[in-house]
Amino acid sequence: MIVHPTIARYIFPLLLHIFSDRVVTNSSASRKLLVDALPTLARKSFVVWNGITRDALGEERSGAITKSELNIAEECTCVTLVGRINRWKGHDVFIKAANHLWEKGIRNIAFLMVGSPPPGQEAFETDLRQAIERSPAKKSITLKGYANDIWPIWDLTDIAVVPSTEPEPFGMVAIEAMLAGKPVIASNHGGLTEIVLPGITGELVPPNDYIALADSILKLASDNDYAKRLGDSGKQRAMHDFSMDSVIASFTSHYHAVAGHSDE
Repeated sequence: MIVHPTIARYIFPLLLHIFSDRVVTNSSASRKLLVDALPTLARKSFVVWNGITRDALGEERSGAITKSELNIAEECTCVTLVGRINRWKGHDVFIKAANHLWEKGIRNIAFLMVGSPPPGQEAFETDLRQAIERSPAKKSITLKGYANDIWPIWDLTDIAVVPSTEPEPFGMVAIEAMLAGKPVIASNHGGLTEIVLPGITGELVPPNDYIALADSILKLASDNDYAKRLGDSGKQRAMHDFSMDSVIASFTSHYHAVAGHSDE
């Protein structure tokens, strides 16, 4: 069944209002969309951020990879974008930032993109590969397909970027990178603004602004102490605010409230 976007925008919040005692969203940005569509949802909607863990993989993994395996020089700062190849994850902004830095004579930064297009949208990857081929910085750009285990990618990364051109409902990639101890540069809209704390765990840049993205990349790549401080702080925030224990505790509290029980 095909549902017109305008109908979907209002019918789903209405169904939530009718059939739900309590609505949980994964970010304040997502909650605002619901409440804007149907203000009466404000009194029954709450935010529980997504959680993450890498404990199951352990600290020592056989799948570790190095920069050189991806044809990236070990001395280069590796800046990584992880995400589906589609129209709004910001791959084009990322390439423009690479071009800008290359034209400024910067040669010690490598740009890694990891991901694949959704089924039926392979044209986005074709366009991306063509953009890389046209890029003056193409020698510094690597496109790797989908990775089943993303942690080895984050471990070799120096700086993570999430340059989404449209607001993310949350931004799971950002907390993955933070949990790996990497500073994150993200677009200043949507759920990402609740994850990345400017000057503390990373930096926020205006959406679609490739010059601001390039400047931020260069800033972190040129100041290892600052980048490490952001990465260390981000890891602590990910372990505390975005832990599975935190998610479970929050949902348990909501379940108890709906059931009329105390949290004790």
